Amino acid sequence: MAKSKATGSWLHPTATGGLYTSNIDAQDWHVLFSLSDWLADPDFTAVGVETSSDVTVHYSNRASELVQVKAGALKPSQLRDCVVHFRDLYSEDPNAYCAYRVVARTLTGSGENLAQGLDRVRLVRQAGSDVEKTKTLDDFRQRVQKTLGDSWDEEWLLSNVYLEPLHPLRADMAHSYCKEGLRKLGLSEDNVALELIVAAIADKLRALRASAGGLLRRADIKQIIEATTAQLAAANRRAVEAVQTDSLDRLAPAVRAYSVEQSEAIRNGVGEQLASRPEWQEAQEWLTTVGTEGGTLFLVGDPGTGKTILLAQLLPVAAALPNALPVWIDLSNVRALRPIREMQLPIGVAVQDIIRVSLEHGIQPILMVDTLDRVDPEEALTLFDGLGAVTMIVSDRTAHFAGLDISKTSQRIELAALAD
Repeated sequence: MAKSKATGSWLHPTATGGLYTSNIDAQDWHVLFSLSDWLADPDFTAVGVETSSDVTVHYSNRASELVQVKAGALKPSQLRDCVVHFRDLYSEDPNAYCAYRVVARTLTGSGENLAQGLDRVRLVRQAGSDVEKTKTLDDFRQRVQKTLGDSWDEEWLLSNVYLEPLHPLRADMAHSYCKEGLRKLGLSEDNVALELIVAAIADKLRALRASAGGLLRRADIKQIIEATTAQLAAANRRAVEAVQTDSLDRLAPAVRAYSVEQSEAIRNGVGEQLASRPEWQEAQEWLTTVGTEGGTLFLVGDPGTGKTILLAQLLPVAAALPNALPVWIDLSNVRALRPIREMQLPIGVAVQDIIRVSLEHGIQPILMVDTLDRVDPEEALTLFDGLGAVTMIVSDRTAHFAGLDISKTSQRIELAALAD
């Protein structure tokens, strides 16, 4: 029995993709690949699937674009029938469509030559000389005759017909193209959010095809993006809250125990002599009054005036405050200068994690920073970069503090020499 001859019709199996894949898949891939370019056009309103064509792109200020997507190799005879069919549609209503695009996995033989000729003439008309324009147009006429036959208006073809490759050849490629396109549009920087948005758009396309076609409107895409982003944000909040609760339960006791231990080792029975000093009373009053509201207090004095002892004596006071977490930071042991937020306590906990988790749970971190004078005055203030709304009590030598740019404006307590 003789094999049936391919007719070139869009309904013929060869024209719909042959053995490569179904045209339906390829159509969705092309929509995902092109979506960001369409969205970048403010006049884009919707894309139709399985309506008047495989894909129809609608605009508010011009006629629609008609797109035929071929998942397999498109032979010259098939290409000719596609273009003839569109010419017939155009002749019936020239205002119905502004362009016709044939998107195929490959164009074979003279079909590929015709596509190259179209691209070449359009390029030369933008920047070529008159001689080049004439030469390329003559060459294009020959390509048209070879592929499409006689009786064609070359200018009509150049104005209305576009032959393009099918860029995504698999679903994952189409999703990746769409994701990066949406990222470039600034719709999201979150990879997970982009993946979910693209998946939701793909689901919408499949649902439209299952219901015999329909429109994916710009407003639908916006709604998908907003809904997906909101759902992801809610899921992230729930996950973060669970992790943070666990983190706080583990982190706060360890930090508190470490800080209290350090202060006890320093006080070692000598802190009682500070109780009658006005500096102690002033520092304690500052801590209990504004300690949970944020701010910085400098304990300034010459060597031997008891700055570190006073700082250590204040730590249990800070620990007794409601919703406060004292954090002992000894700069004398810091070998590499870096902002305090990037430092780690000897117990292996990063200061920035302590601050973040504490503030997220309504707990005020109080940083007790000892021996700021170990850092060059020109670099000392950079230690405090990016700390946010924390409370700090910092011990510093008088001469060193005088070299800081904030020495005249900062709140400080001057310590007199300890009595013998």
